[in-house]
Amino acid sequence: MKYRRNLLLSLSLLGLAVFWIVRSSDVHAATEAALRLCVYSLLPALFPFFVLTSFLISLGFPAALGRLLRGPMERLFHLGGSGASALLLGFLGGYPTGARTVSELYTAGELSKEEAERALSFANNCSPAFFVSFVGSEVFHAPRLGLLLWLIHVLSALSVGLLFRGKAPARRCVLPRREVESLSAALIRAVASALSAYLTVCSFVLLFSVLSFPLAEHPLLLGFFELSRGVAALPTTRLGFALAGFFCGFGGLAVQLQSLAFILPAGLSPKKHIAGKLLQGLLAGLLSFFAAPLLF
Repeated sequence: MKYRRNLLLSLSLLGLAVFWIVRSSDVHAATEAALRLCVYSLLPALFPFFVLTSFLISLGFPAALGRLLRGPMERLFHLGGSGASALLLGFLGGYPTGARTVSELYTAGELSKEEAERALSFANNCSPAFFVSFVGSEVFHAPRLGLLLWLIHVLSALSVGLLFRGKAPARRCVLPRREVESLSAALIRAVASALSAYLTVCSFVLLFSVLSFPLAEHPLLLGFFELSRGVAALPTTRLGFALAGFFCGFGGLAVQLQSLAFILPAGLSPKKHIAGKLLQGLLAGLLSFFAAPLLF
């Protein structure tokens, strides 16, 4: 059975290689577009936040913020206060900043494994810049629509956090404190880690841009594979607005794999993350659909 599966997979990959050779001009165009996206959009949008999250974690920011927000985080989401930093940076930094932050907090001992896996269900989100500048301005030609979609996105993410919070722990485990690094050491480690994370994200963007170019005429399939191209292909209608909410909430297959690139090496299970993003997409899509009559 395993031999047949591997043989089928190998033949499929060979067929894909032949298809890419036949459509080499399209592959070249898709790769060029993906590189422009990586350099002109993802580099300024993600790399600074990747540096910032690693730097803040090394300097003990999650513990400091956790002391301020411990009460609300425990009452609302049954998470330690350090989870607030993952939620905040996940909302501001865009995919996959939240997943990377949660994974780093778990590795650093700021969150338990059970807390980290629950946090993954709602702390990894689209950035407001993506909604306002891309979805609102470029797709729907109105920044206010992008802002409304982001507010719906935030509401649906917080709703998932409440639904996935589970039972309150009878006794919270006190995680060991770790020493704060020096500024120079923390900065060097943050930049190196951010560069590695950025290259990982861009690799998935390049791959899925090439894989999804035959789907340009099918926005639903395109959005399932790659978020930005799928949203860009949507019509400026009520249905398109609702689908934009769903796509941004779920993230698409490319975003899911980008997130898994940080979740799995940390030893965390991705099940709650995938289930949470799917549920968030459905909630955001429904809320967007019912809000659309006021706008279209």
